[in-house]
Order: sequence, then C-alpha cells, then structure tokens
Amino acid sequence: MELFSRIKAPKMLKLKSSTLKEINPGKEMLYNLSTGYGNVCQPVVKVGDMVEVSQVIGESSQGKSEKIYSTVSGKVLKIIDSPNNHGSRVPTIIIENDGEYKKQERQATQQVDYEIYIEALRKYSLTDTQGIKLYEKYKVDNPKDITSIIINASSWDINSLVLQYFINEKSVEIMEAVNIIKSIFVNASIFFVFNKKDGFDYDKLKSSQNVNIKLINKKYNHKMEKQLINEAIGNTSENKVLVDEIQSLLGIYSAVKLNEPVINEVITITDPEMNSLNYKVRVGTKISDIYEALKIKEEQIDKIARNGLISGQALIGASVPVTQGTESIAFIKYKKPESERACIRCGECVNVCPLNLYPIKLINYINKEDTQEFKKYRGDQCVECGLCSYVCPSRINLSSKIALGKSNILK
Repeated sequence: MELFSRIKAPKMLKLKSSTLKEINPGKEMLYNLSTGYGNVCQPVVKVGDMVEVSQVIGESSQGKSEKIYSTVSGKVLKIIDSPNNHGSRVPTIIIENDGEYKKQERQATQQVDYEIYIEALRKYSLTDTQGIKLYEKYKVDNPKDITSIIINASSWDINSLVLQYFINEKSVEIMEAVNIIKSIFVNASIFFVFNKKDGFDYDKLKSSQNVNIKLINKKYNHKMEKQLINEAIGNTSENKVLVDEIQSLLGIYSAVKLNEPVINEVITITDPEMNSLNYKVRVGTKISDIYEALKIKEEQIDKIARNGLISGQALIGASVPVTQGTESIAFIKYKKPESERACIRCGECVNVCPLNLYPIKLINYINKEDTQEFKKYRGDQCVECGLCSYVCPSRINLSSKIALGKSNILK
C-alpha cells in the first residue's frame, strides 16, 4: 500500500468523446499459453508455421477445453518459456505479425441452448477481468434454478473509462448477450447495478424489458459479492444468484453469437502524468509496444499496473503481452514519497470503506492485541480493498496494517 503515497492521484475524468483510438499491433506478438489462473496449454503449432487470425495455437493436454487463439496472421518465430501477467513462466508463442490479418472465417451460431452456451465459453477460454473462467461461473446443475443474475456495472478501477465507452457505444452487443443469457436462464431476473456517483447514461439499457436497473451508493469488487447481492436485491440465497461484469457480456456476444474468440480489448491507458484515454488494443500486443506507440519513454516509468491502481496487479515488466480481461494499464511515475503522519481523525477511511468498518480503530486494537474488540468491530471481514489507504491524508498504510494484523491477531 505504500505505492499510494508515491504516485499522483488520477484525474477523475468522464468520457468526453466516443472516439476510440487504436494502437497498432507490433511486429512480434506474444501469446502466453495459459488462461486466467488456470490450466497451462501446450502449443499445437511449431516454429515456421503460418497462422491466421482466430486460429488455435495452443490447447490443454489435460482433457480440458481451454484454447489459445492467434489474433494476427504471420509466421511462428519462437516457442519459449516466458513470464505471464502473474509472474509464472509458461510456454509462450511468438508470432511475426505480417500485417495482413488473414482470418479463419466462422459461421455465426443460429440456435443456442445451455450446452452450446457453456461449450462456447469454454472453447474460447473466456475470463472476466479477475481471470475467473466464465464457463465455471455459469455452469450450474439446472439453469432454471437461477433466480437472479447481477451485472456489476460499476468499475472498482478508479482510472478506467471503459464502462462509459461500452454503455455508450456497445449497448447493442451488450443487450444481445443479455438476451442470450435470458433465453437460457429463463427464470432469472437480470439486474444491472450502477453506482449513483458514476452518472452513466444507461437509457439504452433501461429500455429493454429483460433488465432491471439498480442504483446503489457504493462500489463492490469481486471479493464483495455477498455485499453486492445484499444491497442490489436483498438477502437472497447465493446458490441462486450469479454475478458478472459488463466486460464479460461483450466476450459472451463474441463467443456465443459470432462464434469467435476475443481479438481486441478496449483498455484505458493512463500515462505517467495520470491522463487517461481509451484505446483498442489487440490481444498479444506487448506492453512495450504500447508505451512506444504513445511516445512514453521507458525512463518515465517506475511501475506498470494492470486493472487498477488500488487492487490491480503490478506487472513484472514491459515484455508481457496484453491478455483477455485487461481493462486498464497505468504507466506510473513515482513522486517523492510522503512520510506517514499521525491520524487527524478526519473520518475519510470510514466514509470510503465499502463494509462500513472503522480502519484506524481496528489498527489500535491490533496494536493492543485485543482480539475480542477486533472481532467485535468486524476486522476479520476486511476485504483488503485498499481504499482506506488511498484516501488517508496522513498517508497511513491502513489496509496493509490491517491485513498483517488479521494474520497475527486471528491465528
């Protein structure tokens, strides 16, 4: 959490234009043969092979149906072990992009049932922004048992503008995906949950009879599904509720309706001055090709964060590729660090906590090793989102102190 005291706060921008800039793919494209946090695939092509867009280049050797697809056409240059976004070394295919983008054509899906739906999610290895596989999320014993599907339409990533773009420009594709889901989970009510403060224009979604719009006061990340469900639709049995994201709907539209893998991602890219814009980036593009295209110098970058400054992921370097589920990339330049100061009792940490905890009081109980009071004030329920650390004017690393304290005081 000390990162927060060493970077500028991002500018809270609203999307001013629907224009989507595009970053051209580099000469070499990288494809880690792993999907999300799951199975590592094996190459099904060899060095020297020519491949096309949407061609399978890797698949599981363990009987699972995850597949990796090329997003460019060209020659397979190398197959090496290389780090993925999570820092693990996995088989990686490097393809020389010929710039022609020859594509393997596929027939659009005409009829969709539950089996076809789940197989499409598996076949195209769809994941959400947390790397969670969609086919595992939607796989249930009986689709008719699902009573509610919540689409979290409030981004936890404070410098992301992609949701604004999707709602403004991709509402047709979003509603196509909703209609597919509704045709399968026939007893489910579908709720789009928005944060009131975001001020999104959701009229295009509101006009559909298949969705309900819910406005709530707080934002919830993937660790807070129980709280999101409770605020959106009440205390409903969790095994009858599914929670997903708008980004997932676009992947579902591509996989189920068009019978195609995800080729491009819309990504909010934040430069070292904390200016943010949306770009279309082809999956497999190296991070180094992005900052070179934007004329950002390597010496300007101290850290690269994927999918959020608060609860996102620090990348190990610029040689890793853009992967499916990438919502934002921030090129961070540190400023002079500020020293931690005494609490001024401003209450900001309390105001921002999505679970209504009292962070500074929890730290006092940790320091006193008062397990009883720590539990009384629900310290064991902290989801370590980092918001309290982010807003603290005294630069106290509240979240990291609570996380450390939980592991010590609750053993």
